[in-house]
Amino acid sequence: MKKKALKNSSSHSLSQIPIESSLGHLAIGDIAFSAWRGIKKENNKSLREEDKKEEE
Repeated sequence: MKKKALKNSSSHSLSQIPIESSLGHLAIGDIAFSAWRGIKKENNKSLREEDKKEEE
């Protein structure tokens, strides 16, 4: 039995996914989660730097 080669996922554009679809909801959630994590990391980094300054 031959296996079909998977297409590169980059061949699909996010603009082709309808927002109303479940896949669209997952995509939006993933983008929002990634953005939230980036902000959280930056916030934690600045809080650690402030704590180090207060200890000195």
